[in-house]
Amino acid sequence: MIWRRLRIPDRTSLADFHHVIQIVFGWDDEHLHRFHIYG
Repeated sequence: MIWRRLRIPDRTSLADFHHVIQIVFGWDDEHLHRFHIYG
């Protein structure tokens, strides 16, 4: 299992969050992704 812990501003858009994840994991935008928002 690979995991990262990050801090991002709560006003970060999902599009920006997607870019952050791509950078942090070293991905090249070739992975499927899905975001779930609870709360």
